[in-house]
Amino acid sequence: MHATVPQITIEIDGSVLAASVIQTIHEIRVRQILSAPSQCEILLQEAHENISTEALSKIGAAIHIKIGYQEQSLFYGQITAVEQHYSASIRPLINIRAYDLLHRLRKRQPVRTYVKVGFYQLAQELTHDLGITVSSAESAPVTPRLVQFRQSDLELLSELGRDYGLYFFLDKHDLRITGLDGFETSAHLTLGKNLFEARFSVNADTTTQSVSATGWNLQCTVSHAKNAQTPNTKLPVHEFLDTTRFDTDGKRTIVDYNCENEDLAETAAQSELDRRTAQQVTLWGIAEGDPNLIPGGAVQVSGASSSLEGRYVLTEIYHSISPDKGFISEINTAVPTIIPAQKKASTNATVGIVSQVNDPDNLGRIKVSLPTYNDIETDWLEVLIPGAGAGKGQLILPDVGDNVLLLFVNEKPAQPIVLGGLYGENPLPGSVIDQGAVKQFVTQTAGKQRFLLDDTENAIRIETQNGHAISLTPAEIGITRHNGSSVTLTDERMTIHSETDLEIEAPGNKITIRGKRIDFEEAS
Repeated sequence: MHATVPQITIEIDGSVLAASVIQTIHEIRVRQILSAPSQCEILLQEAHENISTEALSKIGAAIHIKIGYQEQSLFYGQITAVEQHYSASIRPLINIRAYDLLHRLRKRQPVRTYVKVGFYQLAQELTHDLGITVSSAESAPVTPRLVQFRQSDLELLSELGRDYGLYFFLDKHDLRITGLDGFETSAHLTLGKNLFEARFSVNADTTTQSVSATGWNLQCTVSHAKNAQTPNTKLPVHEFLDTTRFDTDGKRTIVDYNCENEDLAETAAQSELDRRTAQQVTLWGIAEGDPNLIPGGAVQVSGASSSLEGRYVLTEIYHSISPDKGFISEINTAVPTIIPAQKKASTNATVGIVSQVNDPDNLGRIKVSLPTYNDIETDWLEVLIPGAGAGKGQLILPDVGDNVLLLFVNEKPAQPIVLGGLYGENPLPGSVIDQGAVKQFVTQTAGKQRFLLDDTENAIRIETQNGHAISLTPAEIGITRHNGSSVTLTDERMTIHSETDLEIEAPGNKITIRGKRIDFEEAS
């Protein structure tokens, strides 16, 4: 391996660092990773007493590092920390640490909601005030509603990107967004020339033929399922990975994914397939230093076995400049790990469809099919019932085909409780809203037997499917048959009206009609 120290230009707040100071630098390290702020460290020996003080005064200053006449910057960002290490030496070793502008996103953690937002749009909203331009705006799925509550802006962007299969890298002021298939560059690495060392890893642990994603839109209780079978990038060596040799069909399933539409389900399946495919073949190496080697950029690799040669997408680069090693770039193509802002608990709840209600023990239990768990059917499940107890309670059970919400006890899908039903897109049994307020309570069976409490008319009404009704209002109490016959009670009178023959009988008993005046009238 042979590398030389290039010409280095360092600007701090627009002022070029003096050559005498650059000569005291022990090492410059720049670490660049997809979907993370790039970090720069400059280690130098204090040449005179003022350097320590000057370094401390530069916290927050802009720093720009260029190599020779290269157009591509090695680093552009902001100084965030200064360390001074004292040992037996009189002069301390100074470590100046800086991050690119994305580090500012880590310092923001608002609580807010985004409506109908895509990844590119979110990236623009989060970074525009930093002077950052999103370099591409390709089509991407839209998330109907995104709530930010515990994540920083950086965590929100990186987590949504991971779900979409998208990653980002800040190139000075340009935010470059890419999938694991990367973007094209002119970089070419050849073993024995500008690639000094390389380690190729071919691993069958994540061998996958297809990925299915199943999930619910909980706002309207509609399930979505999509399948991905073709990864966005493959190498010739992938042909050696045969799932049949491992007695597996190579199929993976993402269950119970929270997806509001089919585009999001398809994206989830595709991004998981791409991640698993990219993990199967990875490259680590040490190359001749080159600032044009950047995360997301594709490089052509040659000089190795023909099956290993080809196009690799860089995900992490560690540039190092020192007097003893010169300028080298350590490269890696491993899939970046996005750590969530908080530990995501295992699934607590899901939506299911009632499959059976004929509980053999007559305990009011039901069985439920779980579409997002490969349609497995549960055991007999308890249903949450208001006022449930021995011989009492409001016994209204979901029926076969109804959508229900299940809570997993101890976060185990094998131990759910049915919390209740969900209408989803099914029609309601009535209109219960009046002028923005709930004015009616309705209980109705599938056979249209109906009980209504109505605050609009201060009424109670019981109806049968064939039109019989009992009603109670402030003005009257009535019993009505579907043919129009009725009994009506008001403050002034009681009316018995018959649309058919009327019989008054008391077999074996007397009938007494008593009143101040009794009139009998003939009516046609």
